Amino acid sequence: MFQGSCLGPLLFNVVSNSISCYIPSSINDFRVSSVRYADDSQVAIIGPRSRLPDLKLALENLLDTLCTWFLQNGMKVNAGKTELLLCGDRRQLAQIRDPPQIEFMGQVLPLSKNVRNLGVVMDPQLSWAAHIDHIINRCFGILIGLMHIRHVIPLNVLPRLVDSLVLSHVRYCVQVYGSANCTTIAKLQKVFNFSARVISGRRKYDGISDVIDDLKWLGASDMVSYFDLCLMHGVLTYGKPDLLRSWLTYNREHVSRDTRQSHHLSLPPRVRNNHGKRRFVYRTAELYNRLVIANGHSGFAMPSFKAKVR
Repeated sequence: MFQGSCLGPLLFNVVSNSISCYIPSSINDFRVSSVRYADDSQVAIIGPRSRLPDLKLALENLLDTLCTWFLQNGMKVNAGKTELLLCGDRRQLAQIRDPPQIEFMGQVLPLSKNVRNLGVVMDPQLSWAAHIDHIINRCFGILIGLMHIRHVIPLNVLPRLVDSLVLSHVRYCVQVYGSANCTTIAKLQKVFNFSARVISGRRKYDGISDVIDDLKWLGASDMVSYFDLCLMHGVLTYGKPDLLRSWLTYNREHVSRDTRQSHHLSLPPRVRNNHGKRRFVYRTAELYNRLVIANGHSGFAMPSFKAKVR
């Protein structure tokens, strides 16, 4: 089946359905997880920094197992396109003086500074700074092109073009990169400001806040919170996706007596740093609990829920 066909991803998933049986959930007490999408396969192995040599051997054994499976099923693995990302916080990565040399199919996989995963740029610290810079550069390129042709576009059409061609890049996977710090998220405001200038025709140093208000656009941080809450409400209402729903519990499930906070979401335990508090489950559970307090209940249908959030 040639690349780009409609049946290609489906047939690949049928053929590779059994690969998960060859990926163990743990190797030498290291937790292993795998993700597959179309013809893209990813594995992650998690362990402490103190056992980095053992972690290296476990990962090489796992890669050899996967390579054997692919070859036995008539598939070719391109080691040159295989990327390796060593993740951790800034303090942990700074203490690793000799990064591990992972060998795969006779080649040493170099450590990547950034890897692209379904259009999302991931860095070792998962700060999402590289992804947000990528969004800004891409949106600015589109906006500059629209600015040159805005005189031939009807004024009522221009906001729709900006929303579909520019702001759609900002909204894509916002729940994932929304765990970035406030300073990094604030950079996205440049995209909203430039978009409003293109629509209104105002110059660089003219005020733009009134135009953004007329367009009823949210600010960068408010936009992240809005889409976080909408996804959280959908997960709680419909129970999908299963993984996110399994992470969410209510306080009433942990205590035997009824309290004022029984209907609140339980925050994940043992979160000790700001990076953990910016995780989707933690930050959105806090926002959702505040919304429940403000409105008295959370039993809204999705359209009314979005209106209440705004």
